[in-house]
Amino acid sequence: MHETRPATMGFNPYVHGARGLFAMMIMAYHVLDSERPTYPWAQEHPWREAALALPFGVELFFAISGFVILGALGRAPGLGSFLRDRVARIGPVLWASVLFMGAVGVVLGRREFGEKTPDELLFGLVASLFALPGVFPIWGFHAAAWSISYEFAFYLLCGGATWLIARWGSGRAALVWVPAALLLANHYPRALPFLAGVLVARGAIERFRPLARWPGVLLIAFMACWSLVAELSPDRQWLHATTLLQWAGDARLPIGLLGLALLILAFQGIVDGAGAFGRFLTMPPMLFLGTISYSLYMWHGPVMGGVRHVVMPRLVEDQDGSLARLLFPIVSLAIVIPVSLISYRVLEGTGSWLVRRALGAAPRRQDAGDRVARRMDGGAPPLQTSPPKA
Repeated sequence: MHETRPATMGFNPYVHGARGLFAMMIMAYHVLDSERPTYPWAQEHPWREAALALPFGVELFFAISGFVILGALGRAPGLGSFLRDRVARIGPVLWASVLFMGAVGVVLGRREFGEKTPDELLFGLVASLFALPGVFPIWGFHAAAWSISYEFAFYLLCGGATWLIARWGSGRAALVWVPAALLLANHYPRALPFLAGVLVARGAIERFRPLARWPGVLLIAFMACWSLVAELSPDRQWLHATTLLQWAGDARLPIGLLGLALLILAFQGIVDGAGAFGRFLTMPPMLFLGTISYSLYMWHGPVMGGVRHVVMPRLVEDQDGSLARLLFPIVSLAIVIPVSLISYRVLEGTGSWLVRRALGAAPRRQDAGDRVARRMDGGAPPLQTSPPKA
């Protein structure tokens, strides 16, 4: 029997471990889909399709953000305090990684940096620091930061809806926030998984809980549906270049909605710690990766680029050979883990504290219930390497 208590109350080790898994899915994709020839088997069906589903780890992070947002809103005394908290949690890692990517890009002239004018670089820098590329079709310094743009749009929507409801009542407020939510969902269908987390947090699928006993299988089914939607879209550009109205013109809409329903059930199973998958998520390595997952997500790209262009040429002569393919993920992981741990402690810890103070929100001590582990929404819980005792 499951306890009947608010879903977001306290530290959930299963959600925390899931962060580590989702971050590693995204990194694994960038290993398999790097600029050098990848592993031959990864180009063969069905492994190729499985590799192309790994980036959907970002959607799974969105579900986590939807799950924890209600708790964050409940703890904040007002809209301004809520948004300052979001900036303090996410900003330091975002800003540091954007500045790093910009400095390296300008010096080495890599990616589009060598083609931009000074004015374009300045505009891209400001836009990237404010997390605009993603929701807005703007070139940005950090390719992975598009998801942070989605996160902030979601925070503004939730915070704005809460503020309107408090002042106008739920009925009048819905006339504003519901159309805004539908507009965002139509133009950014990849953000739909936020809804999965919100519904689970609100206990909206309690009656379907028996169907959530196999979260691992349900996650695979969700990614299969999402992959099929991508396959049915022109040049697989559905992620950022299609709308729900376009999906409605063919089979993508029912397949996408089926995938969303599967994700809702899967996330409920994760929250409940159901089955062997739940036990896997609370293994010490997964809890550790969950703690550093936000930094891991933001820094794995720069680290892998450095390994590819600086470290590997000094280790292996044949960059396209089997030894290089074997060493690349090992060396990348050996570097990105300590880099992410330092980022977690310095940027997510001390940096967030300094930003909070600069924004006029006095740093506060949090009790265990407040230290709900948040990765993609930028939280910095205590370093967890084992499940908390009951």
